[in-house]
Amino acid sequence: MSTMWKFAGIAVVVLLMIIFELPKLVKETAYKEMILFSVLLLAGTGLCILEALQIEYPTPLDFISVIYEPVSQFIFRTSVDVSLHLSHHASFHVLFLFTK
Repeated sequence: MSTMWKFAGIAVVVLLMIIFELPKLVKETAYKEMILFSVLLLAGTGLCILEALQIEYPTPLDFISVIYEPVSQFIFRTSVDVSLHLSHHASFHVLFLFTK
């Protein structure tokens, strides 16, 4: 499917959402909901366009990985250091017992 048709499909869906939802919000004078609707529609439209153009974009998991990667490295590095430290002492005690 060509990119032009993808954009046309996205535009049709966005226009239908605006046609069906916005008049209700205007009639109810729900200004906060109109702002939220507009922001979410704009964000969704942007993500759809990125997907249609096959552009890689970060996922929420990427942000979580960036945050927790240093914590994970610290935990595993510390556990390896402790286990190496304990195994070193254990082997020393075994050698000490056999030398008496």
